[in-house]
Amino acid sequence: GEDVTPLELRFGPREGLLAMRYRRADGGASVQLLHETVLRRVMHGEWALIQESASAVQLVHAGGASFTIEVAMRIVGCAIHKDTLVLWSGSQVVLFQFDLAGRGDVAEIGSFDSPARAAALWGESLYLCVDDRIEKCNFQGAVLSTMALKEQEGRPTCVHASGLGKSAYLVVGTDCGYVKAWDVTRREARQLAPSRRMVEGAASRVVVAQISCD
Repeated sequence: GEDVTPLELRFGPREGLLAMRYRRADGGASVQLLHETVLRRVMHGEWALIQESASAVQLVHAGGASFTIEVAMRIVGCAIHKDTLVLWSGSQVVLFQFDLAGRGDVAEIGSFDSPARAAALWGESLYLCVDDRIEKCNFQGAVLSTMALKEQEGRPTCVHASGLGKSAYLVVGTDCGYVKAWDVTRREARQLAPSRRMVEGAASRVVVAQISCD
């Protein structure tokens, strides 16, 4: 590439951008915007999903099978359940299906536009954090039902699904520090308990960045 001399760096945390002002080899100055890429990873059963770059993930089985999946978007999150995985960018959601034994290829089974900031998979349902609610969707993006949050609870920032046997549960964390859980075993979700704030009376806002239920 071109020889450049960095002169100044500025970071915009809200946009996740790094701006670099630099001097080119010919003496002129330019500015370049660099996207922040947080490499994600998740495990489920004998499978691991590892993000390798801004637009590629590797699906790896404990037995040695490995598949590279590339998409035409910047990946900001991923989730996996049984033989299905989902990737999202904050403006688009893409789903893939694979063979649990590690045979055959990985196939795309759905893709749709969505401003979801986080997502979780369970069975044939996809749970998306959109604005101030959780949307339960099918793999084509059709909204089947919603789980709303109160204004004081904030907006969902992370979500995780788990279960045992025929039971399934969903838990979310919000940008106001609240945690809320539902039983999603049946068609209509049932809230398990009143929402709880992680740090009561905190002077500054507490954001739940990651959450898990087991």
